[in-house]
Amino acid sequence: AFRIIKEVQKRYKTREAEEKEKEGIVKQDSLVINLNRSNPKLKDLYIRPNIAQKRMQGSLEAHVNGFRFTSVRGDKVDILYNNIKHAVFQPCDGEMIIVLHFHLKNAIMFGKKRHTDVQFYTEVGEITTDLGKHQHMHDRDDLYAEQMEREMRHKLKTAFKNFIEKVEALTKEELEFEIPFRE
Repeated sequence: AFRIIKEVQKRYKTREAEEKEKEGIVKQDSLVINLNRSNPKLKDLYIRPNIAQKRMQGSLEAHVNGFRFTSVRGDKVDILYNNIKHAVFQPCDGEMIIVLHFHLKNAIMFGKKRHTDVQFYTEVGEITTDLGKHQHMHDRDDLYAEQMEREMRHKLKTAFKNFIEKVEALTKEELEFEIPFRE
C-alpha cells in the first residue's frame, strides 16, 4: 500500500511539473509546409538541447514561415521565423563544431521542457585524438586526415552559408543571421 501511495504521489508531482512548464507557453501558428522539394535543407545535424536522452541526428528544413527539424526517429521540432529574436551562425573557424543558434522570443516545448535557445550543430573532424599512436609511423596518415578535415570544414562552411543565403532570400531579409567575430 505504501509503494502505491508513493507512485501516485510521484505521478501527480510530475504531471503538476509538466503543467507548470506548459503554463507560460505562447500558442504558435502552425508551420506552413512548402511542398516543392527545393526547400533549403541541412542534413546530419544534431539539436541542442536534445529531444530525447540520447542525441540524435536529423535534418533542418526551411519552409514558408519557419524551420522544421526532423530527427531520424521521426521527432519534429518547429521554429517559426516570427518567433526568432536572434539567429546566429557560428562557422567552424578554430572550432570543432559549426553551429546555427536561435534565440527565441517565446519559449517552445519539446522534450517535456521549455526552451528559448535552440542550437543545430554538426561536428567537424575528430573531437578526440588518439594519444597512444606511435608518433613517427603515422605522419602520412595524419597529414591525410588533416587535409580531409580541411576539405570537410570547407564543404560544411559552404553548405551552411548557402543554406543561410537561401533562407534569407526566402524570408525576404525578415530573418538575418549574425556571425560572431573573434578578436
